[in-house]
Amino acid sequence: MRFLFLLRYFRQEWIFIILTTVLLLLTALQANGSVLTKNLPLVSHSRSYSIFFLRVISELAGLSLAATLAVTLEQVKWAIVAMGSGDELTEECRSKRLVEFLALDIGTTIPGLFQLLISPSVSSPKARMWSLGRLVAMLVVPVTGVLIMSRVEVTPVFVSVKDSVSGFGAHAMIVGAAREYAGFTDIILGSKFGSFVQSPSRSVDLTPEDIRSRICGLNAIKDQDSSDCNREYFIPGEAVFTMPEAMMDSANPEADILLAENHRGHNLRYESGDPNVSFDLQKHCVLHTGRYWGFTIGGFLLCILNTTPNTVQAKLVKCPEVQVLAQTCLTNTTWQTEDSWTLAMTSYYRTATVAYSRLNATIVSYQFTPPLTPIPAPVSASDMLAVYASLLNDTTTWKHPPNSTAPLAPFSASSLNTVLYLTLPDFNMENAKNPMVASNMFATFQSILALPLYYSQSGMLRRLIPARFGGNFVNLGVDQFLSPLPERTTTVRLAYQEFETVAEKGTLTAYVAIGGAAIAFCVVVQGALWWVMLTKGVVGRLDLTSFGAVDLFRFCVMESMEVVARRGEKGGVFGEWMEGFGGDRRKEASEARLKGLEEGRSGRGLGYGSEAALVEVSPVSSYHEDWPMSPQSDANKSEEMLSEPQPVHHWGIAM
Repeated sequence: MRFLFLLRYFRQEWIFIILTTVLLLLTALQANGSVLTKNLPLVSHSRSYSIFFLRVISELAGLSLAATLAVTLEQVKWAIVAMGSGDELTEECRSKRLVEFLALDIGTTIPGLFQLLISPSVSSPKARMWSLGRLVAMLVVPVTGVLIMSRVEVTPVFVSVKDSVSGFGAHAMIVGAAREYAGFTDIILGSKFGSFVQSPSRSVDLTPEDIRSRICGLNAIKDQDSSDCNREYFIPGEAVFTMPEAMMDSANPEADILLAENHRGHNLRYESGDPNVSFDLQKHCVLHTGRYWGFTIGGFLLCILNTTPNTVQAKLVKCPEVQVLAQTCLTNTTWQTEDSWTLAMTSYYRTATVAYSRLNATIVSYQFTPPLTPIPAPVSASDMLAVYASLLNDTTTWKHPPNSTAPLAPFSASSLNTVLYLTLPDFNMENAKNPMVASNMFATFQSILALPLYYSQSGMLRRLIPARFGGNFVNLGVDQFLSPLPERTTTVRLAYQEFETVAEKGTLTAYVAIGGAAIAFCVVVQGALWWVMLTKGVVGRLDLTSFGAVDLFRFCVMESMEVVARRGEKGGVFGEWMEGFGGDRRKEASEARLKGLEEGRSGRGLGYGSEAALVEVSPVSSYHEDWPMSPQSDANKSEEMLSEPQPVHHWGIAM
């Protein structure tokens, strides 16, 4: 109760200023990493609630800022009238007062403010200034609201719940590791081979959005933009290869994230290849042909060479259908020198913190860590060809006699050869410009170059077996055929996911600057009003209500031409020019002025002490001769009423 008692004597404008300052600061803190809701699970565990909370608090800040500006301008409006009236003013100063009042009045809408701002008949620079100020004040709230929400990201953060274990990062390609997949190559490569580098369980697409949607026709489209085929991927790898032990850990079921820290992955950058690169068919190329029940089902030539230690140029040539039908892909090799699809790939290593979903093992989030500059990762073109020779070439019945009675497997080579031949499009302009065909070709070619780097790392299969069989896996007898485990360089933790709102630094700075400038303006104006009242010896303060119309009725009256003429002043009837505020009427209105009556005539004025006699004028009669009255009532007017005007205490609007 004591607090409420003291609050009565605290000016409302300062309450709004303090409240707005607090809300703006809270909004800025929430937009800079959800500082306010870090310990509120209801908000921090939900992406939508995080952005909703920021929206609510920013709207409250905007509402408070609008109220602060409105209260401040209302104080200025009445202060101009109260402290600017008096006989010491010149006629020119008096003639500008009403338009200044109108410029600051809440009832003057946007069209009226524009009229006061640009109309040549308005001679008061202050009226133009206040009109412009009002228009700017109207824009402050929506502008700040748009700024704070324009570039906000809801980013995940992760809280560890268990001690760390070690995991595996990316390592160099080893040719010998490819033989580990003998017998189940098709299972490893799978039917989704073409989307290998785009799989959300192992890869993150770093390609800018504006380039990602473009059609890449590789070198089949001669006049295409060179950037159309630029693609970039970060491949941290699948969780099952990165953290096999953590994948099998059933502890802490509430933890929904597997967090790989200091994790090194491949950073692959693709671009259209150079069709002028010359490939040696014997040194740089390997022929892959599909075999089905002893018949050759198509074939393709894969050529790869190094242009730099970490960059390769590749070419993919498809055997024509005519030769496939004639079974001459192996005997007539002229097709191998024809123009066809080309692609270039550059390999790097990058280190990042990668979050995998514990539910479906997809990559939820990533953040690159130092060193932020990609490190070139050497890649050998000859090793890549050797890997494919091990994975895809015939291993059983390549030369199986047609009349042999020996058992014959349906696919005497990897079925991927046949699948690739059937799905690879012919090299021509029509296919290159077809969005579906071109994107399929491009994605498949990217996967062909990326797959050896990924699967031919040391110890890929060995990482899986201990997790399944524990320490007894040596007894299975396969240990001698598997490549050794690489060094464990990744730190793996179980964690749960939270969300925080992060606004772009530039927009957050602009929001704080504009909001702070508006508050500073209100503080300066309030200080200036206090100083002017103090220096003029004015005591008290403006005795205003919360309703502008009520204050207008309390402190203002309209005087007719006759009433003004009695005082020997030049003017006109208020209602006449008010009916049409434009053209010549606007000129007349711009010369109107507000005049304050002497304090103490009847009741309270604007809250100043009795010594604050604002003007020396006669009191306005409560009866005006121009009021509409019936003839009978006019005849019955008493001499006393005419000779003794009743004093009233109002502000007069004189013409």
